[in-house]
Amino acid sequence: MIPQDILSPTPSQVGLKGRDERILRHVTRYRLTTLDVVHHLFFEPEGKCKETARTVVRRLRKHEPEKGRPALLMRTTLVGRQPCYHLTPLAARMLGVPSAPTALIGTHARPIAYGVLLFCCLSDEPRRCESRAAMQDLYPEIAPCFRPGQNFFLRTDQAGVERFGQIYVDLGAEARPFIRKVLKAYRRHCKHPEFLSKHDEHFSFAIVTHSKSKRDALIRAARDLGVKVPITIAVRPLLADVVMGIQRKPRNKRDSSGGQ
Repeated sequence: MIPQDILSPTPSQVGLKGRDERILRHVTRYRLTTLDVVHHLFFEPEGKCKETARTVVRRLRKHEPEKGRPALLMRTTLVGRQPCYHLTPLAARMLGVPSAPTALIGTHARPIAYGVLLFCCLSDEPRRCESRAAMQDLYPEIAPCFRPGQNFFLRTDQAGVERFGQIYVDLGAEARPFIRKVLKAYRRHCKHPEFLSKHDEHFSFAIVTHSKSKRDALIRAARDLGVKVPITIAVRPLLADVVMGIQRKPRNKRDSSGGQ
């Protein structure tokens, strides 16, 4: 049993296995996760079924003080009854991460975080999301480009060149206004000379949407508006239930456009 005076146990003190710790650090990066994503990242490559992933997630949620096992994941919902998981405060302390990035995300920001998770973790090419602070450390010369509330990703192309971008999650907005919002962000970046001279060719936008028909509408809007900046439009069908749940709720203009 873990002594009561240990406020920040180590992974070994709670019997954390290597894969368990990798799952928790994954949740730290994305602020939440789902069973589908955990299975895809940590079990599917080993040929293990979804039920195996479910058993591990259930164990990480379970509080068993008599066995020295605190609860390390907490369950909440995205929209309606669709579950997702985030770190408990004890797990955050154990991993040495600040409590703010691992705190329960608000109901309006949660679907956006889910879209970012799906874009990065269900991709055929490796991507990872990064915090604003991390991006400012990596690219200090264009630090003002990275604004609060935005979502960023890094990837390495086939030539080994590191590229970066900004993620927008489509939660049901009309296509043309959504593309205009992306263009506005790009023009804001272009006001910084260092961005244009050093980083423009390595930068792209990513839009995550829920259906092929919406992707086609976004492509048409980008073409009609004469968009030149690279935009990747990724379809993630798992986002559909969240979008439909949001559309059934009363919402304001900020919510309908994704609030990003």
